[in-house]
Amino acid sequence: MNSDIRKWARQCLQCQRSKVHHHTVTPPKQFNLPDKRFQHVHIDIIGPLPPSRGFTHILTAINRFTRWAIACPLNDISAENIALVFLDRWVSNYGVPTTITTDRGAQFQSTLFREFTRLFGVNHISTTAYHPAANGLVERFHRQLKSSLMAQADSSKWSEHLSLVLLSIQTTVKEDLGCTPAQLVYGTTLTLPGQLVPSNDSAEVNISDFTNRLTQQMLQLRPVASRQSLQKVQVNKNLLTSKFVFVRVDAIRKGLQHPYEGPFLVLKRTDKYFTLNKHGKPETVSIDRLKPAYTDSKHETLATPTPMNNQKVNSTPTLPLFTLPPVQTRSGRQICKPARYVHFID
Repeated sequence: MNSDIRKWARQCLQCQRSKVHHHTVTPPKQFNLPDKRFQHVHIDIIGPLPPSRGFTHILTAINRFTRWAIACPLNDISAENIALVFLDRWVSNYGVPTTITTDRGAQFQSTLFREFTRLFGVNHISTTAYHPAANGLVERFHRQLKSSLMAQADSSKWSEHLSLVLLSIQTTVKEDLGCTPAQLVYGTTLTLPGQLVPSNDSAEVNISDFTNRLTQQMLQLRPVASRQSLQKVQVNKNLLTSKFVFVRVDAIRKGLQHPYEGPFLVLKRTDKYFTLNKHGKPETVSIDRLKPAYTDSKHETLATPTPMNNQKVNSTPTLPLFTLPPVQTRSGRQICKPARYVHFID
């Protein structure tokens, strides 16, 4: 009886939607190291920020090989302007990348940006929703950039400080690389404002020899994997076999909104994401947002129906309800057992 009670309590859908235990934490997935510089670029948008000279956002892009980054202030974040700025500030200076990784922002999922990447033959990778770790390289750059801008005397004029802050980041030695991003891009260090002193070295430099040496040094460069955090892995073993899962709501929730939604039917499993049937459509969700759903095996009819003719679909499907005939007691009273408990009565 105790096991039946535990099983019945465990299968309460409302409880599973409401209670948060251990969040799922999967080990970070390693990107394939790029073969050469400027091959793989991560792009994102910072904002909205306090207006500064009319700018409210920043377009950022960072190269996986060199960690070289750009930060472009924007007053228009339409897909058309994003494509034009990236073309002007990145492609014209460093060439067309082979791969671009972005989040699922409206600008990057638009038809225009999709055609932009197709026209240039770029492989566009989109991360899963509410999972910034999948674009962690640019997110880490955002943290460094924003902390530097906030440290300025007047952070409201962030657009005026952006250039010098970016210079300091490009000339800072990266522990995992052992050098600065500028050295990997230009083969030498950049002159900083405090170093604007004429050098006493007046030796003539043979341009041809210098070019050959620089080319040989660049050819010997090898990519270095980015440093991973030492976060403890926490994956529920039942995720491997669970037919239904709950999805954590990472958006801003209302007062009594459940922290999880679902359950949803699992269509496909990989080591980093599941494909779920959400409201009749397949959707890819990171495993870090999932937890297994415990349901009654005798009545697993939780699959979300496909909406037809604009029919609204309940985002929290429930078990089907059955009616039981009333039972008459010895005293003549008629008892109707609650329909929600019928599934647990043999």
